[in-house]
Amino acid sequence: MKKIFFFLGIVLIGLSSCQYNIDKTNIYSVAKAIHESFVQKDTTILRQIFKHHMDSISNDQRDRIKEIQKFYNPKLKIIKIDTSSFLWFHVLDLFTKKGSNFYRIRANYERDSLGEISIDDLELSNINEECEHYKNTPYCPSSQIEFKSIRWTTDYYGKTFKSGEVTLKNNTGQDINYIKFRVILRNGNSYWNSKTFFNQTVESYKPSYKGDISTYRIPGMENYYAGFKIHKDNLYFNAVLIEVLPKPKSYWCNKLEELKKEVISKSE
Repeated sequence: MKKIFFFLGIVLIGLSSCQYNIDKTNIYSVAKAIHESFVQKDTTILRQIFKHHMDSISNDQRDRIKEIQKFYNPKLKIIKIDTSSFLWFHVLDLFTKKGSNFYRIRANYERDSLGEISIDDLELSNINEECEHYKNTPYCPSSQIEFKSIRWTTDYYGKTFKSGEVTLKNNTGQDINYIKFRVILRNGNSYWNSKTFFNQTVESYKPSYKGDISTYRIPGMENYYAGFKIHKDNLYFNAVLIEVLPKPKSYWCNKLEELKKEVISKSE
């Protein structure tokens, strides 16, 4: 009889964990289910809302879930829940605090034809560390500074640069007052067999207004002897952005301030 009672106990525990009530059409109910799954250390709750019930998750995703499981303890509380959309995908963010640090648990989610939500790609971020890293890293929006062309003049013999300047477009959405970039020039019959002969960092405090096309002088090209006949068919240009100022405040630092205020307001 003891063995029978023991078996029934296991069945009842399993059934109780599967019966966690989730309104899959309500994003906040789904968010609380994510939280409870880690608080209770019960993956059956997570399976109810995970895409394909977690049957086809990658090894990387398994590792991220294990990281969140290790991070969680029963005392953790949800400070804030946010949802947002970026182009074609939607994200669900849960924010919590552990010790002196704030954390974000993010999940991608989608709705089916019935409006039910399924999540995917859970990840954990330390907001304090992300903010500190941003502060200590040069601001380099390389995808938003478009290097368009290079212009130059030469001496009579065509083997010495007399001047050089780079044209770029500021697509950052803000005015900039400092830029640092590297200019690389290569010589050859094609880019693939060309060799670098000029490599210099350029710094300028000349302003560039948002949306504008600006031109920057390359001091190192003035009176620079190339050693070959310079013309557009044997010269290949590349530019690499290093830093731009002013540095906008990051998502992470803004979120950190917001969460600190949230905690203070709840404690009052």
